[in-house]
Amino acid sequence: MPFDIALVKQITDLEKELAKVESDLARQEAELNNEIFELYGLEDDEVRMIETR
Repeated sequence: MPFDIALVKQITDLEKELAKVESDLARQEAELNNEIFELYGLEDDEVRMIETR
């Protein structure tokens, strides 16, 4: 089976793109959670309790 450098590069590029998307998603989730915590007026100890579950 021949080694396809173009295919390897495509896979590598897709893995990098996936990592960026996952990072962006985690950041957006954290921002949304913070907005919700503020909306409900949660204290720091309440937020920690929620985040550790």
